Amino acid sequence: MRSLPRLALASLVLASCAAGQSFVDSAPEAIIQANPELRGLEPAQDQTALEPILRLMGQHLESMFNDFINVSIAEQVHELRYEPARSLWADHADSYRYIVRVHPFEELRAPAPTKSSFLLANGFVSMLADLLPDSQSRSRFRLLGRIPEPDRPAHLLAFLTNDGRRQGLVWVDVETKRILRLRVDSLKPPAGEDYTLFTRDVRFLEVNFPELDSTVWLPSVATVDLRIPNADLHSVHRFSEYMLEGSVDDADASRRKMGAGNPSSPPPLPDDPYELLYKGFAELASGNPAKAIPLLDAARQLLPERSEIPSYLAAARNQLKAGPSAGVLKLDAPGSIKVNVRQVLVPVIVTYKDGHHVFGLTKSDFHVFEDGVEQRITAFSGERSDTPEGANPDVPEARVTHGASASPAPASAAPRISHSYLICLDLLHASFGNFVYVRDALEKLFRQEQPGNSEYAVIAVGESTEIVQNVTTNPGDVLESLGGKNFRSIFRKSAKSMSDAQVTNYEHHLVDVRVACDSHEPDCDALKQGLPGQANAFTEYEQFSATQFLTQLRSLVEQLGHTPGRRTLVLVSDGFLLTPGEVPFDLLHAYFPEFTSLRSIERVTNLIDPIYRIAAQANVMIYTIDSRGLYTPPALDASRSGGGSATTRVNTTWDSIAQDQQLTLSELAATTGGISFLNRNDILTGLERAFADGRDYYMLAYVPTNPASDGKFRKIDVRVRDSKAQVNAKRGYWATAE
Repeated sequence: MRSLPRLALASLVLASCAAGQSFVDSAPEAIIQANPELRGLEPAQDQTALEPILRLMGQHLESMFNDFINVSIAEQVHELRYEPARSLWADHADSYRYIVRVHPFEELRAPAPTKSSFLLANGFVSMLADLLPDSQSRSRFRLLGRIPEPDRPAHLLAFLTNDGRRQGLVWVDVETKRILRLRVDSLKPPAGEDYTLFTRDVRFLEVNFPELDSTVWLPSVATVDLRIPNADLHSVHRFSEYMLEGSVDDADASRRKMGAGNPSSPPPLPDDPYELLYKGFAELASGNPAKAIPLLDAARQLLPERSEIPSYLAAARNQLKAGPSAGVLKLDAPGSIKVNVRQVLVPVIVTYKDGHHVFGLTKSDFHVFEDGVEQRITAFSGERSDTPEGANPDVPEARVTHGASASPAPASAAPRISHSYLICLDLLHASFGNFVYVRDALEKLFRQEQPGNSEYAVIAVGESTEIVQNVTTNPGDVLESLGGKNFRSIFRKSAKSMSDAQVTNYEHHLVDVRVACDSHEPDCDALKQGLPGQANAFTEYEQFSATQFLTQLRSLVEQLGHTPGRRTLVLVSDGFLLTPGEVPFDLLHAYFPEFTSLRSIERVTNLIDPIYRIAAQANVMIYTIDSRGLYTPPALDASRSGGGSATTRVNTTWDSIAQDQQLTLSELAATTGGISFLNRNDILTGLERAFADGRDYYMLAYVPTNPASDGKFRKIDVRVRDSKAQVNAKRGYWATAE
């Protein structure tokens, strides 16, 4: 069974605008950049025309709702689901009658949909309620300009509700002031909902019902996008056969004809880009690369942010070159690949203290223990960068999967394992200045690399995940990206300077209060009372930052785990904490020892443990590099303003925080079998070691003597006979049936 041999490094992107601002508050240029379909926008010079457009639009809309009638519409729904962890798309099609009723106003489907893993949204008419005259005061509006629609020019308006829950774009016919199209983004999920993006985009047309002499606006086509923790969902809804409710079931053909509405002619619309993407993926999965390539090329032009498309294109071209014998991506069910889980696979790095790899070891040189009990090695291989077919070509290489179960499987020969390297650059915790040295080291590294059987990708993780270089086998592509303008612009977005500014301002305030209290000023107690509240606010920011970063890191580890061959993730960071609140409350306690035990500082176990589980299951080794270089004690930092009588305690606290930041990097590496490179200025050495370990290693496999799939952690200990050798391997795995 073959899977698509690439990373999927981007989720569904429907950007509101740059820097997370609303449509209303963003410059038109930023909105166009984030939403390429708006590139025909002619920005408005002023807002003079906004009020009359809103007034006339609202009047037409109010009149339409006053005359609204119960209608039934034929609805064809094409639902698409993308799972980033597998880099797979699946689809589902269904037909309904979409019913819109008044008194009370409701929208429903017949027959009632059954629950599924796909997306079926509604409310396509009630979305218009935000634009009624009485509702307009509850939103801020802005005229963005004029934009060509398929058959007429339109005014483009932006709005943001005052409660910040929704924002949208409105296309208004320049001549009639009728709403042609409405897009609404939900910005704050209701309680109990778990999504990070929910967008509905509806095109409307006028439908006249002669029997009642009534004209209403009804949806012609709608698209819905939803991003949930493990999937991106996209659905296309196409509407036709507009009838008065009940007419469609009337036995009298003449009554059915009288109940039919006459829609205005919908303008011609381009193919939905996600449907093009899915068609290309389906052709590739069916073994038709020649048909897949033009579809995927078209989708890439319309969806440049979808990083799985280049992956599919590369797989299609490879499949085309290999011919019919290359095989087919086989799906056991829509969007799923079934894998028999039989053995535990353990990649092992063996080196001497000087970092040189130890070659020539055999299976008898290794001993593997699980929870202290020695296991029988059932498969063994050695991989060397200077030996194309491995260090031990006569030893059958394990063809095993991740995890464990009770059933043993015989080892069998396998093709050469390729190497996948993902370099992750931490924008949330690393300063822009340090990335000058990081870039230099990366450029030196990739000048040394030769095209071959290695894949590379460079990703920046900050307020969002940004692709510096998508998956490539050509080191020259990476070098070109590192020297490009896009790379520099990405690192100007580093959030570290903003975070440092917050820390500096917070500490300056602590210093001011400390000095006031040391001077016995009368407002000392009043100033101190506000400090815990500030620490709590700071903690909430740290919690948000940790969630944001670790969620993205988890996604990258998950996706890297589905690439073929050896998998190495290199994280370059200034270090970070797994205990939100440590900085504000430890500093508060350092400046004012009386504020102790105000808050229990908890580790974000729910965020970091899934990363360890996924890395252990997929054998992803994480190497960490501290981009700060040599650590500078806070007492030597001239930018700090001192701490009055608390100076010694504060310096000790900062030392402890810095050590904890490095400990996180050490923990990430050690837990996954990688190595951390800390407190040294030679970034290149760490990069070279990570790449070398990805090519020079041993692979062991064993069937656990404990067959229980109880979800518990099983500790792995690998030893070699040579007492001078050092062994690096993952610490263990979680015994699940998955």
